[in-house]
Amino acid sequence: MLRRRTLIAALAASCAASFGATATANAASNATDANPTAKAGQQTYVFKVTIRNLGRADLTSPVYAVHNRSFRLFRLGKKASPGIAKLAEDGATSGARAEARRKRGVGQVNIGPRIAARRSASFRITTTSKHLRLSWAAMQICTNDVMAAQSNAKLPASKVGARRVVRIRALDAGSEQNTESRAHVPCLGAHNVGPNENGVIKRSKGIQGRGDVVNATQGWGKFLARVTIKRIS
Repeated sequence: MLRRRTLIAALAASCAASFGATATANAASNATDANPTAKAGQQTYVFKVTIRNLGRADLTSPVYAVHNRSFRLFRLGKKASPGIAKLAEDGATSGARAEARRKRGVGQVNIGPRIAARRSASFRITTTSKHLRLSWAAMQICTNDVMAAQSNAKLPASKVGARRVVRIRALDAGSEQNTESRAHVPCLGAHNVGPNENGVIKRSKGIQGRGDVVNATQGWGKFLARVTIKRIS
C-alpha cells in the first residue's frame, strides 16, 4: 500500500511539473517580443496603444507589427495574404504573425487583448527610431471576414505626451462571401467554414440583413473602432 501511494504521488508530481512547464512555454510563446536594444544613434520610445471597439460585437485579439515604412500588413485593393484571410474569417493569429515576422523592416510582432463590444483594450510597445510605424488587424466576430485594421500608422514620436487618434472604418477582407449565415459566422458557432470569395480587401458595406446576423445587436455604425496612440516615454 505504501509503495502504491508513493507511486501515485510521484505520478501526480510529474503531471504537475509537466503542466507547469507547458503553461510556462505557452506564456513564453504569447509574451511580448523582447524590447529592442537601441544601437548607437537610435532613441528608445514607449507607446501606449488603446483600441476602442465601437461596434456591438467583440473584436478578436489584434495582431500588430511595429516596423519601418517599407512594410505593409495589408493593402486596400489587393488580395489578403493567407494569414490575414484566416484572421479576418476566424480570428486566427498564428498565420498573420508568422507572415509579418518573415518580412524585412519589421521590428516586432505580437497580439493584443481581445476587445469586447463597446469596450477598450490597451497594450504597450517599446521600439527605437528605426521602427516607428504600427500596423494591426482584428476580426469582428459576427461577420464572415470583416476586420478593424490599420496599416502603416505613424507613431507620434515628437515628444513625450504626443498622441494620435484615428477612427477606423470596417474592412472586408474579400476572402469569404458575406452570407451572414449561422453556418459560416463565428459568433453564431461556425468555425473554419464558409464559401470562398477570392476578392480583394475593400471597405465593408456593413451588415446587410441577408442572413442570421442582426445589425441592431451585432453590427456597427460609420466606424468600427477608434485608436489612440500616445507616447509615454
